[in-house]
Amino acid sequence: VRKMKLSRYNLFFSDHEGDCLIYNGLHNTLVRVDEEVKNFLKEIKLGKECSPPKKVLKTLEKKGIIVPGKINEKKIFKVFHAQEKYNPSKIFFSIIPSFKCNVDCEYCYQKSLRESKNESITPMNGGTINKTMDFIKNMAIDTDCDEIIILWYGGEPLLNTKIIIKILDGLSLWLEESGIKLKNHIWTNGTLLTEKILNKLLKYDMVFQLTLSGPQEIHDSKMHWGEKSTFQRI
Repeated sequence: VRKMKLSRYNLFFSDHEGDCLIYNGLHNTLVRVDEEVKNFLKEIKLGKECSPPKKVLKTLEKKGIIVPGKINEKKIFKVFHAQEKYNPSKIFFSIIPSFKCNVDCEYCYQKSLRESKNESITPMNGGTINKTMDFIKNMAIDTDCDEIIILWYGGEPLLNTKIIIKILDGLSLWLEESGIKLKNHIWTNGTLLTEKILNKLLKYDMVFQLTLSGPQEIHDSKMHWGEKSTFQRI
């Protein structure tokens, strides 16, 4: 029997029902485990010998939750990173329509921009939007890429949904005719997300990442939205 160990990239959580959830950041996998499997993982962590069902062992290893003892995960991470970094078939773009935000987060590093009334809190104008689309098209042509991934960031990007849609509408047909795939990721605090906005953006293969700072008491103490609860809103 091979000696196994827990992945160094595991994160353990409990859901609202008290079940244990394990997320593995290296392989982007999520599993829910019962108390028996949870105890089995504790034994592995302590270096004890144990004999879980083969099906359980196979699933945990497939998801990257446990790995053979001799595996160096840091080296695997470096390989994954290099594959993404030097992959000529993909190009990543980060677009910040504006640094303006509707929530006051204690840990926000952009506060100084808003407090100083820096022009960066002003949304992108028509000229900047066109230059952004031209830049993406030129980069796609120069690199002969197969896929473009746009990361939408802020501030709060959903304050500028019209700008996002205008850029995506301006790119989609050209990319489709050029045989280039388009994927989108958006980082949002979630307070402005509605079913209408969701439906508009999902057609562009949009992945949403919402900010949660912990349980409601901790989350609301760090993400201020007037008298409203950002946790309940999300």
